[in-house]
Amino acid sequence: MMDKSKQKADFPEPLQAVESFSFDSHPLFKLLDLKVKDMSSEKVSVCATLAEDFEFEENSSLLHTGVFTIILDSVFGFAVLSKLKNLQSIATINLKTEYIVPASSGAQVFCEASCYAICGDIAHVRGEIYDSSKEHVLATATAAFMIGTRGPGLIMQNRGK
Repeated sequence: MMDKSKQKADFPEPLQAVESFSFDSHPLFKLLDLKVKDMSSEKVSVCATLAEDFEFEENSSLLHTGVFTIILDSVFGFAVLSKLKNLQSIATINLKTEYIVPASSGAQVFCEASCYAICGDIAHVRGEIYDSSKEHVLATATAAFMIGTRGPGLIMQNRGK
């Protein structure tokens, strides 16, 4: 679901399709209550509310670090798509995450990412996850994505919409 301060028409056409698919219909993104805060060719910023479903152990408020990986990989993909002129399938080929501070269930976090280089059919991305005050970095990561991969991906799921 998009932040009320941003309208879908404010986003480039390929990202309108991505936002619609990901936030309106993807069950994992619904569980994380992901909301787009900013989406441009320079930066993608998303907020998420960390559900107790990701707790490391039952009845523990600490979350498994994998929730950060899910958020970073997703937002990184959006950052790559924001750089592309045409909507294309992409796939993560490398993701290196450094977990700095754990998070608790119910916490709201912000993820910011930018695609800083595209070399041939490989896109390079970096970004961070911050706490709700945006004062503390919880995790940081870099990634590489293959552009133009085979498979249904977003192109097939948005065809005819």
